[in-house]
This record gives sequence, structure tokens and C-alpha cells, in this order.
Amino acid sequence: MSDLENEHAKPAMRDLIVSDSPVRLGPERIYSITFAHKAAVIGHLLQRKVSLFFPASVFTFRNLRRFADKLALPTGIQVWVGCIGVDDPRNGVFRMRYSKTPSGATNGFKLYICTFGLGRFVLQLVASEWTNGRQRRLSFPMLTQNPVWNGYAFQVWPMPLEGLVVGWPPVQHISGDRMDEFSDRWKRFAVLAT
Repeated sequence: MSDLENEHAKPAMRDLIVSDSPVRLGPERIYSITFAHKAAVIGHLLQRKVSLFFPASVFTFRNLRRFADKLALPTGIQVWVGCIGVDDPRNGVFRMRYSKTPSGATNGFKLYICTFGLGRFVLQLVASEWTNGRQRRLSFPMLTQNPVWNGYAFQVWPMPLEGLVVGWPPVQHISGDRMDEFSDRWKRFAVLAT
């Protein structure tokens, strides 16, 4: 895992951490950035507790082994990236949140949200699974961020378009007083009928 971090994730994120200078992110670099999902896995394991909110099907041993062997990201993961404002006095952010739809909700699901940042770069990973086991085997919930956040963060995984190249940083930077709100943004959501 340290080779993966040193050879892929760190080089892909280095410019984003130290500066908010414009950078083009192509598919290969975006894929390397998503390797940082291991921090989300480690963060949950360090809590040493089983949460009823945790979407266990995403980080199964089988999925983790597949990632280690083939660098295949598990299904059920979505990733957004943003830029930490220059006014934020902290050098890093690491927050984990759990959420789920109310009990008995049609199309209910569970979420694990990991927000971490270093320097100017912030990444938010959301792992999700349906509460219904049959539905879980077929797909996973796809989240769409509230348009209020479109200027602050953009989705990089799953890649919205094949061969996508995007510009970083986003137009708006996440200031220190908005980081809590950004970390907690998936606590309230609307479930669309299918």
C-alpha cells in the first residue's frame, strides 16, 4: 500500500496540496487520486466499532483484496474534490460521518462519509449501500450534490464522462467556517422515487 501511495496518490495530489494554482486533471490522475480511498477504510477501522450506519458491503475483504491485486475500486464509492480556502488556519482535515435514511423508508440506504484534506486539497469520499439486500446486489445509491456546492466541489469518481479532463481548483474555496458544513452535507438529503 505504501508503494501505491508513493507511486500514484502522492504524485497525483502534490500540486493540489501545496497551491491553488490551476491544474488539469485527466483520467489517469483522477484515478490515482481516488486511491486515497484507503484513508477512508483505515479511518473506519481505527474507530474499532461496528456501526449500524456503515455500508459494510462496500469495504468487504473481497473488495479490498481486489483493490490490492488489481487496483479495482469497489462499487458504491463516489468521490468529490475541492479546495480549502487560504483563510483556514488548519493544515489538515479528517472527518468521518455516518448517515442513513429513516427506518422504513422506501429505497433506504446507508452512508459513510470521509472528508480529508491536506494543505489546499480536500477530498470527500462517500460509500453507500441500499438497506434492502436484494437491491444491494443490483446497484448502489447514486448521490447528487446540492447545487449550492457545485462551485466548491466536483465529482471525480465514478468519472462522469469517459476521458474527462477537468480544471482544479473549483471556482469557490471552502473556508474554515464552511468545512463543518461541507463535512456534514450528506446528513440531509431527499430520496427520489424510482
